[in-house]
Amino acid sequence: MPIKSLSTSLALSLMLLSSMTACTPSPLNAPGVSNAQSSTLQINNDDDRLRKRIVRKSEPVAVTPSRFSIQQNMTAPALKLVAEVAPPLVGDVQVQATNVHIEGNLAYVSYDIAGDEFSGGAYIIDISNPQQPVLLSEVTLKDTDYYSLTKSGNQLFLSGASLRDTLKSRAMVQAVQLSADGRQFVSDNGLVDIPSFAATDIAADGQSLYVTTGAQNGGVAKVNAANLTQDAFYPLEDARSVSLDYQENGVSRVTAFRGTSGELHILDTNLEPVRTQAFPGTATIPFSKSTVEIQNDLALIGAGDGGALSVKLSDLSTAATLKAPSGLTNGASLNGSLAFMAEGEDGVSMAAVDASGSLQKLGSFRFENSASANMVAYQNKVLFVANGRGGLSILTVDETTPAPVAGGIQAVYLRWLQAAGNTGGSRVAGQFKLNGPGRIVGVVSNPKDGATNLTETDFFAAQIDPALPGLLQNTPGSRQRTLEKGDVFAVTDDKTLDFDFFLGNPGGSDDIRILIDHGETVGDNDFTVTLKQPPSTEPGIIVGTDHQEDLSRTMPLSTRADGPIGESTYTVRPEGHDLIVHREAMVPRSQVPDRFFNVDLPKSVATPEPTPAPTATPDPVTTPAPVATPTPAATPQPGPCEGTAANLVVNGGFELPVVGNNYAFVPELTCWTLVKPNKAELDPPSVWAPAEGRQSLDLNPDQPGEIYQEISTVAGEAYTVSFQMAGNISNKGVKTLEVFWGDHSLGIHSFDTTGKTKTNMGWKTVTLDVPGAQTLAGRTRLRFVSRTPTSVGPVIDNVVVQAVNNTAR
Repeated sequence: MPIKSLSTSLALSLMLLSSMTACTPSPLNAPGVSNAQSSTLQINNDDDRLRKRIVRKSEPVAVTPSRFSIQQNMTAPALKLVAEVAPPLVGDVQVQATNVHIEGNLAYVSYDIAGDEFSGGAYIIDISNPQQPVLLSEVTLKDTDYYSLTKSGNQLFLSGASLRDTLKSRAMVQAVQLSADGRQFVSDNGLVDIPSFAATDIAADGQSLYVTTGAQNGGVAKVNAANLTQDAFYPLEDARSVSLDYQENGVSRVTAFRGTSGELHILDTNLEPVRTQAFPGTATIPFSKSTVEIQNDLALIGAGDGGALSVKLSDLSTAATLKAPSGLTNGASLNGSLAFMAEGEDGVSMAAVDASGSLQKLGSFRFENSASANMVAYQNKVLFVANGRGGLSILTVDETTPAPVAGGIQAVYLRWLQAAGNTGGSRVAGQFKLNGPGRIVGVVSNPKDGATNLTETDFFAAQIDPALPGLLQNTPGSRQRTLEKGDVFAVTDDKTLDFDFFLGNPGGSDDIRILIDHGETVGDNDFTVTLKQPPSTEPGIIVGTDHQEDLSRTMPLSTRADGPIGESTYTVRPEGHDLIVHREAMVPRSQVPDRFFNVDLPKSVATPEPTPAPTATPDPVTTPAPVATPTPAATPQPGPCEGTAANLVVNGGFELPVVGNNYAFVPELTCWTLVKPNKAELDPPSVWAPAEGRQSLDLNPDQPGEIYQEISTVAGEAYTVSFQMAGNISNKGVKTLEVFWGDHSLGIHSFDTTGKTKTNMGWKTVTLDVPGAQTLAGRTRLRFVSRTPTSVGPVIDNVVVQAVNNTAR
């Protein structure tokens, strides 16, 4: 697997080049180069000279553990610094490491120069004995930077940028012949240009090279490795990194990452687009280097100011984000269950990676006098780190398997903050739903006097034994909260809490803490918080114009972490109450007596209404009672938003409300809930032809939108979801959306509007199968979420849901 990394001088190089020339796309040069070009390539295979470049060491590296590793009693891998490698000298200029490519026991390292000069080189290092690496061969070249490299056959290909006026473009690829065993550089096999300013990354697949070129006129080029001619080109401005390590159903894919801001593009091997996903707010620093590495279905992206992103390639969903303390991740590398991130002045951090893509930080380290960590490359238990002084450090990694963590009790709290200017109160209604093996064992509210310890709380679940230890016990003298009239906290089952209560405390907060029993072993859960707040009419409440009355979010709940969950704050009322979701550290089962894990919670803890005392009356004279004729029970009538067996979705064609002869924004969409924004866009035939009926729905009225409808479902039953998809034709390109069935994603789906017109929209039918295991009893939320980060997005119509056996509800 090729290893990618960051070049600290790449941004400067690109800026310099963009000021020097206005490059336009051009064909590659013919194979071969002039004698003047090839004569500048310097090869050094002198063992004595090369041996002096490596200083061998045997020094343990001090790792500062993260809060996560301390909490979970997990030991970070043991690291040992085994060597420091001085960079090549090009003339009297010292260059610095940019990238590492590892094949077997050999590491190939590329170099460039920081600043406004151009010089580059490459090393071959033997790591067959990781404790004693050996520098085998060196190549250097003036006026050319090398940013990345890959090996194909007996050639090493280096991508970068060159200032030579003999090249049509500054971006270039250098071919160098290797010895049969790959251990030495032999000769120059040519240097060839590619459109744009800098060839930022390169990967090889048999006889084909795939090269990313950054800045204007950039993209992904497919190059024939045998004759260095271009076979295909995919335009992609500011393309930064490329990988060939992803296979989809046995078919190879090209994965390219671009910046300003971050986007991941999946292409076929002929550079035809397959799907694309934007990651707003990542890789926003112009012309800097970003990295992408792939392991099975997981991509780890070093996304600059976006941190390290873990992305599932099957649906391009973000599995995890891990940001550096200073907010900059220069590069990231993963192998097996470990990932390493170069975080500039913060040094290097490491994280545990699981099959789901979760990133859990284990710790971090820095070397003495290191200005910054610019690059990391990790494979075969050997870690390469390049720092700001130009040196390359080689470390061995002793991976240890983290000990399993027994489950216990963990508290999740929902905390509502109220702005100080509000003098009144309001009500909040909603539901907390636990998904997974855990169960709810308690409900706590309102820490007394701002206490941070759950021992100082008012405890709702009164039927739980009062002798519970610290996590659950009331402190002496604390009062059982007196519920106000109409307050309801109902544990309907061991995974569901319904609540409807009064929020007050201007300038302060109101809390609910739900106590979760995780079971005997490590058992990750997630949970869904759903709020349904009616608009407030109570005095003193200020409701912002962009307030969100309804909210539904599913969040992870791991026995292996505490702290904020995802986006820690969800704005419900920007000028009123804001919701913060937080998880507490888990309390191990060993600290909680067994008898407290098998409690029965009350089905409801609502304040009972008083029952009037019966009025005494004389005993009546007993007379035979007439036999009453039973009154037949009324047949429940389906609601206006209850579907039929033919289609469980109501208004799936978006025909209601009816709009005029032009597109219209409507504040309500019949039988659908608008999550965001607070309006929907309906489009009649005068705007574009619908798939059926008279109207269709643009999911991006003026920003990415999200809608859902709750439909009646039967537990364990399989369903099919189908809909028609097109895209807003006013701005050509690929539009994407994601479909959810309850908490389960049904994938990200795309549509290319290129060549489409309002009379020929090219509607395509998307049909999705939902297995019975993903269906719960009651009502299931069918949700459509736009993943197109503009005001011009995907368009849908004719949404149909049927049970596989088409049983009427």
